[in-house]
Amino acid sequence: MTAQITQTFDPPLPTDSTATFNTKAFAVVAGLNAWSVQANAVALEVDADAIAADAAKTEAVTKAAE
Repeated sequence: MTAQITQTFDPPLPTDSTATFNTKAFAVVAGLNAWSVQANAVALEVDADAIAADAAKTEAVTKAAE
């Protein structure tokens, strides 16, 4: 299954009160570790897909030359 990044951020807005802004900002920062793990998983999957696509291309070129 394709890795996905869960939307977890409710970003602080300039129109929020100071208390609300701070609460949201602290929550965003607290969620960055989990977000980073998910982002890295997606990056690894994309990299693996690129390697597989390159291998398939090489195989197709080789077979076409036969």
